Amino acid sequence: MNKKLSMLLATAAICVGTDAIAAPVVFDLDASTGNLGTTKGYTESGLTITAGGFDQNSLATDLYGKAEGGDENGLGLANDSTGDHEIEFKHGFVQINVSALFGKVSSLGFLTGSTTDGEKWAVYGSNASGVCGAGYSATNGNCGTPLQSGITESQGSPISLLDFGTYDFYDFVEISHVNSDDQTDNNDNILLTSLTATPAVGVPEPATWLMFLVALGGIGLTMRRKSATV
Repeated sequence: MNKKLSMLLATAAICVGTDAIAAPVVFDLDASTGNLGTTKGYTESGLTITAGGFDQNSLATDLYGKAEGGDENGLGLANDSTGDHEIEFKHGFVQINVSALFGKVSSLGFLTGSTTDGEKWAVYGSNASGVCGAGYSATNGNCGTPLQSGITESQGSPISLLDFGTYDFYDFVEISHVNSDDQTDNNDNILLTSLTATPAVGVPEPATWLMFLVALGGIGLTMRRKSATV
């Protein structure tokens, strides 16, 4: 076999293996700050997610990016009545469209921020833009039964989103908490800090496939020429 073609084939095979174990891709949601409009796209390493903001009436409202240090980094809403520009209890939700990741990503995780006082976050799944879970309730501040909920922030590792691949959208909501006086805190708010995608195994980049096919084609041509000279 032609030595040059053999080296090309070996290199392509190595590239395929390298792509199959690509490193996690992190979407830092504080990369853009200030008022972001009702939708905002985030692209990293060829992967894209799109965020949308919705108020308590499930109407589009402006997103807001914060990068103020500590736990005050991430994505919130401009309609926060406290002026903190976060996702406030009974004031709506941030919805992330993850459908562009299907077939490219095997799992997706998230981190939250600004929950120092015990604010409680919840995540819902849906398949329609502007729809949060079973429907956002301005009265209760939730969207039915969440996929998952908690009060943690700045975790050492991202929390995996449940049922990835089932829902086109994940909805992030602040569902408040009961304080030491056994009262509901109505002005609690949180931030969605980041999302981390784990690339699917065995899905090489198009350029890698092209290199691999060129090598195979070259080897085939060489073999044909040898057969013709026999």
